[in-house]
Amino acid sequence: MQVQFFWIPVCDSAPAAAVLNRVLSQQRVLHVDSQFVQNGQLVGWAVCIQALAGVETPARPSGNPAPAQEGVAASKIDYREVLAADDFSLYSELRVWRKKRAAEEGVPIYAIATNEQLASVAKERPDSKAAIERIKGLGTGRSARYAEDLLAICRSTVKTMATAR
Repeated sequence: MQVQFFWIPVCDSAPAAAVLNRVLSQQRVLHVDSQFVQNGQLVGWAVCIQALAGVETPARPSGNPAPAQEGVAASKIDYREVLAADDFSLYSELRVWRKKRAAEEGVPIYAIATNEQLASVAKERPDSKAAIERIKGLGTGRSARYAEDLLAICRSTVKTMATAR
């Protein structure tokens, strides 16, 4: 995985935005995080991109619009390559839970949580409902429905890993 940082100033942002958009369209992006920064005369967006190293998204023929999230929607992410072994183990447990819960509720699995959201839970290992709410896309609604299950799985998997060592 590689990490790239970008600065998009509020004034005259077009050149920096063009560079950022070009990078986003050419890489297999795993995660984008941005933060608005206002520090004296320094005002703009700090952007961090996490992408798979050495994996580029093929160029699109002109006239073919790109998907809304270039690199994310267009290609699948192998979380076994992206996550640490312990995190992937937790991610796998979360996927089993999601499949069972979706079947119980009669909804598609992505209505419960996306793979990216489950990977975030596995990496961040939330220990409270508030921590789950901070994971992008889970928010208060999904947290209200699924926080107890997610927290129980995180606690159970951490205990299992600790006793295995």
